[in-house]
Amino acid sequence: MISHPKPMCRLRRRRTRALVPLPLLLLLALLHGGAVIAAEKPDSSRFPSRVNIRLMRTLERQLSEIERALVDDAKFSKERVRNVTMPLQNFIDDVVLASGRYTDIYPQAIYDVLVEEFATAKPRVEIADLLVEYQRHGQFKARAEAKDSKVPQKGRAGV
Repeated sequence: MISHPKPMCRLRRRRTRALVPLPLLLLLALLHGGAVIAAEKPDSSRFPSRVNIRLMRTLERQLSEIERALVDDAKFSKERVRNVTMPLQNFIDDVVLASGRYTDIYPQAIYDVLVEEFATAKPRVEIADLLVEYQRHGQFKARAEAKDSKVPQKGRAGV
């Protein structure tokens, strides 16, 4: 009786990414428009200008980061800031996400509006209602687009 050798197991090859050393990355960034990359996201922008929301947890995370930044960076009291974005979150969840559609939010515009409104000492309830109205009427989008149009874009001549 002839015994057959055991079939060889196929070893899965791990796909490894080639790691590029940091100094080389920095050199490439400088050679290929590092100044343009820096101009696209100014230092005043802590958040992305637009985020596509498909899941409730993404929305919750973005809005909680905004509230945390108001306390940490803008130095507003935690009690005053707590849950100020909750009505906005409920509006987006009830009106948009519940119907199966996706939406965009504009975290940097939301943050900017909150800083401006908290600086005027308006009550938190008024500020929360204002956020819902801005989202409903597309004013966050308009603010984000206006701000983006002021920042030089990669590939635009004469800017």
